Amino acid sequence: YMKMYQRPQHMAINIAKENNIYFYCTMNLNDNISGFKKVEENVYVTNEWNLLKKKLPKFNFILYANINGCWIEEFQEIEKKGNKILYEYIDDLHDDLTDISPKLLERHQYVLSNENIPILCTAKNLYNKAKKSREKNIYLSTNGVNYDDFHITQKRPLPEKLKEIVNKKTKIIGYYGALAQWFDYELIIKIAKEKKDWDIVLIGIDYDKTLEKYNYFKDFDNVHYLGTVPYKELVNYGYYCNVLTIPFIVNEITLSTSPVKVFEYMAMEKPIVTTDLPECRNYKSVMIAKNHDEFIKLLDKAIKKGNDKEYKKLLKKEALENTWDKKAKEVIEIFKEQQN
Repeated sequence: YMKMYQRPQHMAINIAKENNIYFYCTMNLNDNISGFKKVEENVYVTNEWNLLKKKLPKFNFILYANINGCWIEEFQEIEKKGNKILYEYIDDLHDDLTDISPKLLERHQYVLSNENIPILCTAKNLYNKAKKSREKNIYLSTNGVNYDDFHITQKRPLPEKLKEIVNKKTKIIGYYGALAQWFDYELIIKIAKEKKDWDIVLIGIDYDKTLEKYNYFKDFDNVHYLGTVPYKELVNYGYYCNVLTIPFIVNEITLSTSPVKVFEYMAMEKPIVTTDLPECRNYKSVMIAKNHDEFIKLLDKAIKKGNDKEYKKLLKKEALENTWDKKAKEVIEIFKEQQN
């Protein structure tokens, strides 16, 4: 639960803030949960899903589309008891992204064709896919940011892992998030070769061992893979970067991705350069490159925008339009609509 702060974790915390008790049910053995563990005010992580189902008289239930467990029969049982359900379609159900089982796809089709169950899609591409199967009860709500976690009001402490890089006094291009087959490793190599006076900092999990294939960029003096960093410390790294990036390959997965990090980058008021991801096109503050050469040109442009007051205002505005508390209120509203 606490290792990755993605949509499910942020939604749990922000829905709980609206005077709700939130049980975050995990089947992940790595979470080391036995019983109930309080992790935030009104938020409990538990492995006692069956107990909750049995003992709670009525509850609102959020199911994430890519989560194994709670199959069709169980789903129907929850519906029959009159509990309100929301199905969050947060990623394309693609083999490269998650452990897709036939049962998961079967449940997905069941939900798509059952118009009584509201579907919340986090990207326009997912919304359009859902629309092919149903006409009503479809909502679109992108990912967001806990603004206060990333809004920079004063100089941030210099992380130990960054000291040597910052002392070089070069321009620093940053990225954090999963390093996986949708990450454009070749683009990083091109930037490293063409811009030897820049340093590239990569933070995150080697999701599928593709980073290993590139020898963790050890062949390049100006590319630094720093491993993973706790969520609360990400802002300290972002503070020392000149530009923050999302260098993803455009494919089936990324066509449907609403990157959480884009909103976090906005809140830090750092220039943002991404590849041509459909969801990033929705924001004026994001500079979008159609190809590798354009990406490098935009990095140059972004470095120069670092102190542009109007641009910083735009970044702040778009971050504040996409806060997790707003997204949580949208979910609560969907549950209220089901009562009417």
